[in-house]
Amino acid sequence: MKIKCFLPVSLLALVLSGCEFLDYTEQSFTEKESVFSNYDRTSAFLTATYNSLRAGFSDVGSAMLESATDNAAYAWDDTNIQNFYNGIWSPVSTVDAQWSACYAGIRRANMFLENAVDGVLEEHQWTGDAYQVKLKKWKYYRYEARFLRAFFHFELAKRYGGIPVVTKSLTLEEANSSTREPFENVIGWIAQECTDIAPNLPDSYTDNSVTPEMETGRVTKGAALALKARALLYLASPLHNPATASDHRQKWENAATAAHDLIALNLYGNTLPAWGSVFNVWRAANTELIMERRQSNSRTFEEANTSIGFEGGNSGNCPTQNLVDAFEMKSTGKGILEQGSGYDPDNPYSDRDPRLGMTVLHHESMWKGRAMDISLNGTDGKPKVRASPTGYYLKKYLVENTVINPPNQTQTEHCWIFFRYTEVLLNYAEAMNEAYGPNSTNGGEYTLTALEAVNYVRQRTGVDMPVYPDGISQNDFRDKIRNERRVELAFEGHRTWDLRRWKQGDLTREIRGMEIVRQEGVTVYTPVTVQNRIWEDKMYFYPVPQTEIYNTKGELAQNPNWN
Repeated sequence: MKIKCFLPVSLLALVLSGCEFLDYTEQSFTEKESVFSNYDRTSAFLTATYNSLRAGFSDVGSAMLESATDNAAYAWDDTNIQNFYNGIWSPVSTVDAQWSACYAGIRRANMFLENAVDGVLEEHQWTGDAYQVKLKKWKYYRYEARFLRAFFHFELAKRYGGIPVVTKSLTLEEANSSTREPFENVIGWIAQECTDIAPNLPDSYTDNSVTPEMETGRVTKGAALALKARALLYLASPLHNPATASDHRQKWENAATAAHDLIALNLYGNTLPAWGSVFNVWRAANTELIMERRQSNSRTFEEANTSIGFEGGNSGNCPTQNLVDAFEMKSTGKGILEQGSGYDPDNPYSDRDPRLGMTVLHHESMWKGRAMDISLNGTDGKPKVRASPTGYYLKKYLVENTVINPPNQTQTEHCWIFFRYTEVLLNYAEAMNEAYGPNSTNGGEYTLTALEAVNYVRQRTGVDMPVYPDGISQNDFRDKIRNERRVELAFEGHRTWDLRRWKQGDLTREIRGMEIVRQEGVTVYTPVTVQNRIWEDKMYFYPVPQTEIYNTKGELAQNPNWN
């Protein structure tokens, strides 16, 4: 995120040590009046609230949450991500516990909304052009803060289900007497917030007429509508709807409409950029990005995920055979197990969906000037300590020309994507199919069918996969769109929640890899099971940290079966 942030030490301490909701310590904000009586400090406080947004490059230690799904396994066996595998996480031993962090972000947003007043601009009104710049930026600040507050609520809701909705700074007594709103109410509030703020936000900050400083990474109209569309999609999903729910179709219709509202803006993706160019670094001309967070230059992600066979590499998040098998055949558009697909088990990576080669490094993939050798006793293979347990290494999001071996190491800018247009199209396709089927526009109410939306994704430059057939059934389309989300959005932070909202958590039990052995000049590929993980249905929702239950003296209910 390219937002300038210069915080006085006293303000930085205030931001970082602010009372965390339901992890509350009595602390006076004695410098609050000083912070919000000055434009620059007030602006910096909002920027610090943005900094509470977490990029997904290292969710649990150096592991991505993807490594807790059937898409990846982590190469190190001494990290907390392993708790997802063996089922020992609990209310007193949490993993990816975002309760306090998100409520701290909510508290900061509420503090801004309660204390940022127009009067701080008065001292600048005689500064000419500088005042005009500040004035343009200021008119969006309150709506940005409201978005951030809604975003943090969604991050909590997708983990914990129903949560307390907090729209003001709480006293200790109020915090400790809070109760949970039903999930549907939380999503309804988020959706309404996004509806209210979207018209008051700019289409883009790259337009000089919006602000001459052209700050990127800030909340736009598209970001608000994208959050609304995602939230309503989750609300409509099976996890939150019994099969007998009378309003289930209406929820899918609402999700489709929300995604279509963003599509109809025509702000993104009239020509999608080449697929492989979207992820490595931030690009101002990337028309697909809706909201992203730019990271400071580093080589941390490359060091954490490059094969142990390269000096400076530590392996890390390793794609699974489960994921690799999801990539279809390029020539036929069929899954590898479908009759007539053309799949050759002796040449398993030939003629596959191009996104496979841009997401995963497999045996004999070219990387940093040499072919990967992930065979038994190969440069990148077992039995080396921390060699990939699956026979694959991650490629997506890694910047190949980052030098990680001394002495001439380099650093590269990285960009974590919160929302991109392709996800919106896939959200729309899923919701439309559930509401109306794959080929309907509901009498012209919508400009795209579900089929047209997903085919647009598959036909982009650099992918060019065969389109889905016109006569596809609703059930077949459901299976196909779920697979499309998997391969298109892999390692972008979606699989964890897609498996939960579809109630498919049991897919994480058996993790498969590829055993590769060279025998007398012939390479033999054998799919094998590499992990057996524990999954229990209570894991569809995270446990509320036990400290929060204690703080509220039991008023804050625990999720089912986590007691």
